[in-house]
Amino acid sequence: MLKKCIQKCCSLVSGYVITTWLAPAILPALIAVIGVVQNIPLFYILVAVSIAFGGVSTGLLRFSEWRYRNRVQDKLVFQSVMVNPKLDEKSHIVGVSFRINVTNTASFPVEFKVTEAFSKFNGKHPYKYEQLDETVLLSPDGTGFYDDGEISTGYLSFGNHIGEVKCRIVYGREGRLNYELNLKQFVVVGVDGNGFISGVQPYEYLSNV
Repeated sequence: MLKKCIQKCCSLVSGYVITTWLAPAILPALIAVIGVVQNIPLFYILVAVSIAFGGVSTGLLRFSEWRYRNRVQDKLVFQSVMVNPKLDEKSHIVGVSFRINVTNTASFPVEFKVTEAFSKFNGKHPYKYEQLDETVLLSPDGTGFYDDGEISTGYLSFGNHIGEVKCRIVYGREGRLNYELNLKQFVVVGVDGNGFISGVQPYEYLSNV
């Protein structure tokens, strides 16, 4: 395992060095050598070297931008956690569920699926977790969500109440879910003296892997 990690790191470093430093220098250097061997005037050699360096650098920049636009990794991002309250006939909170929102920032459709989910509120868990076998295809700049199971709270007292949401999402191009997004979010739900929600605020950020 360690050997594979070292090989991958060496491959990434060598690729970065070649594309960033060597490639823009090799062609201009080759042109300069050919120009000197052919006794071409220095002025024309300098012009040719400048054009070659600029062309190679611009080409590598455009290629890098193209690779980034077409890369799937990191294109599905966490947006927010919403608290969906269940209210009684007097609009008092008697239960909550959590909705996780994600956004596709790619210029192409991205498919995702929630494979693991966990939530709790005031130490209580959902009576039933939602099914995790559904995949969702998001259009470019589209937003998707996952609603976890409802947690029965009973009447909530005045003050702040703490909820926690965790989930594991796999995503990628359609039919190829090769990447992961792992979320962990704590949420503070404020309840006023009348039993209504007075505010919702995340207080720990998530991990995006």
